[in-house]
Amino acid sequence: MLGSYLEQGLLDYRTLDTPERLAAAARTLGITHVSVDLSALDATGDPFEAEVSRLWRAFVDDACEPLLRQEGFGLYSLRPVTAFVANPEGPRG
Repeated sequence: MLGSYLEQGLLDYRTLDTPERLAAAARTLGITHVSVDLSALDATGDPFEAEVSRLWRAFVDDACEPLLRQEGFGLYSLRPVTAFVANPEGPRG
């Protein structure tokens, strides 16, 4: 599923304040790829827009793999989760 910077009806940027939270929200929605207007990553029109731009810049750097950049747009794949959780019951065997 393709997501974008403009998914404002599904992504609440008031609570998604880290790239990790944005990535988790995207995964919850089933998003596997994101499309980004690269000029929007430098937007500074107002404080909220600037904060969302910084968030997305960090998100594509930290949680995405670039697939294509052309004519001011970028297509990225969302990296899979790679963290491991310790077994609370201890080792098996």
